[in-house]
Amino acid sequence: MNDLMGKHIEYHVDTVIAIRPQIEAGTVRPLAVFSAKRSQFLPDVPTLAELGYPNIDLVSWGTVVVPKGIPPAIRDRLASVLEEAIASPSVIERFQKVGYEARLQALFGLAGIHRQGNRRDEGTGPPGRDQGRVILT
Repeated sequence: MNDLMGKHIEYHVDTVIAIRPQIEAGTVRPLAVFSAKRSQFLPDVPTLAELGYPNIDLVSWGTVVVPKGIPPAIRDRLASVLEEAIASPSVIERFQKVGYEARLQALFGLAGIHRQGNRRDEGTGPPGRDQGRVILT
């Protein structure tokens, strides 16, 4: 980011959460977001698809990992509690304050993530938080 602001490089790719203060201060200018839809935090910034690159849908995400062999009842209860928490207004508000667009998708086993990847055309992708990537200038 320092190299971009110091005009040593012409562009930089980063997460919305990381660059939001610089955008708000006017020290950098967002050109596009990498996600399939516009970011709720940067609604005036087009997607790469809107700029002619339709096959790009890149988001950041997080995951919860449990030990192998966890009993299905415990796994299912954990998934239920996480779903409830992510839907909670207080969690949504907290996520939004720091720049996350929260969503939960239960995938049991990391192999499921590798099989699904981030295939926008099938409406699937990894679980977690969608904070998007942004090109800055």
